Amino acid sequence: MPYLRRRELLSGIGLFAGAPLLGALCRNMTPDALGQTLVRKRILFYFTEAGLGEDCYSDKLMPESFMPRGNPDGTINLGRGWAPLEPYRNEMIFLRDTYQPFNVFPHGLHYFLSAAQMVGIPPERFVSNSAMGPPAGISLDRLIGREIGKNDLHQSISLGGFGTPYYGGQSSDGPNQRASILTDPVRAYATLFGGGLPVSAGDPAATAAYLAERKSLFDVLRGDLSRINARLGAPERAKMEQYVDSIRRVETRLAALADPTRKTMCAKPAAPPTPDSRNANLEQVAASMLDMAVTALECGLTKVAMIGYNSASLGFLGGNYIGTHAMQHGSPPTGGSSFTLPVDEMHKRFYNWHATNVKTVRERLGAAREGNGTIMDSSIIAPWQTSGAWHHRGCMSQYAWIIGSAGGHFKNMNKYKRYTTPHSMSDVFVSVAKAMGVTPRNAAGTPDRFGDEQAPGREFISRPWQVFPTLVNTGPNPDLT
Repeated sequence: MPYLRRRELLSGIGLFAGAPLLGALCRNMTPDALGQTLVRKRILFYFTEAGLGEDCYSDKLMPESFMPRGNPDGTINLGRGWAPLEPYRNEMIFLRDTYQPFNVFPHGLHYFLSAAQMVGIPPERFVSNSAMGPPAGISLDRLIGREIGKNDLHQSISLGGFGTPYYGGQSSDGPNQRASILTDPVRAYATLFGGGLPVSAGDPAATAAYLAERKSLFDVLRGDLSRINARLGAPERAKMEQYVDSIRRVETRLAALADPTRKTMCAKPAAPPTPDSRNANLEQVAASMLDMAVTALECGLTKVAMIGYNSASLGFLGGNYIGTHAMQHGSPPTGGSSFTLPVDEMHKRFYNWHATNVKTVRERLGAAREGNGTIMDSSIIAPWQTSGAWHHRGCMSQYAWIIGSAGGHFKNMNKYKRYTTPHSMSDVFVSVAKAMGVTPRNAAGTPDRFGDEQAPGREFISRPWQVFPTLVNTGPNPDLT
């Protein structure tokens, strides 16, 4: 029997234009259509930077801490900042005051998920935040994606939440191997859901024409989808409609972003825009990027997604000129706009916004049916901070926040623990990898180890009084087994 490749088959039945996307959708549905119940674990890393306001709290610039804290019974108290996530407190583990000593710069850590020190870079470059050199190892998201996403259209994806790159959450495929990050919303859509975008980034007119010409990938394939639907049972037809609706929602958002009557943030501009222009639709861009990340997980295009948010100026902080960096310092910069809100109110709004984003992810994955349950039943959301609790040099105040049990792997939920003895994020990474069905290994091939075995020299640590154990890579975290 002659061998017929999948792309040739799809082309023969008129689906070549959407072969990568539709092939991934149908491949994801095939086991269900055949009556098989499979558990497909997924993970979304949700990264922020610049801390959780402990500097302002310590300096008495605001009356409360916005770090989640523990109740007397060991359960989690989310406080005012993260209150939107209260309905899901019983699905969480929060481990406070872990540490991460690698690639420390004043506002966080570079290549946070690699847990490996960049080599050949003098210490002063880390202090000045100019250490943007190549990574020293593979990042956790890429390691997991490489193992569980072998048959997916994308082994893993990484998106800039505000349409810009972000520090700390960079992905890497190994030493000196940077992984790409999707920042332009329209190009991100084309990469994830289309066959490529034949227009230049940052050209709103060309983008609008491109979207108008295509309308929707699924409009072009309507007849083909109808033929497929006719061969599916009712449950499978419902799932196909769910996929199509998810992607149509993404296109609707992008069409609004590409509207030439708006000041668009569809791409990073060639020259820095004015604050009003830059911030006019920043929240809309963020919503579109998050929508794409979740849709890719829902549609089976990937099982591993990362989205990261850098410092930015957000209108709900009291004006389009008020940025999160000034908020974390508790005072406006010299010559900058005055605060119009109390510092604690700014922090509350900021963490409420992120909490609502994470809640959206949880709700959507919890509503997407798969097998005998939902996607969320076997998934993890990891809302982490590359800076820890402190805005400046918070490498000793990291925390591990897990939402979801990964199919029952994590059993002791609604758990809060604050460490008084050192526990590294490297061990957290090992536990998360194992929850996703992956056994990490260090450079020597030792199982259940991840990243560098040794902490970097003290000259690489921004706060000289911080002392780390020499051995930072000891295996799974005992509270995440």
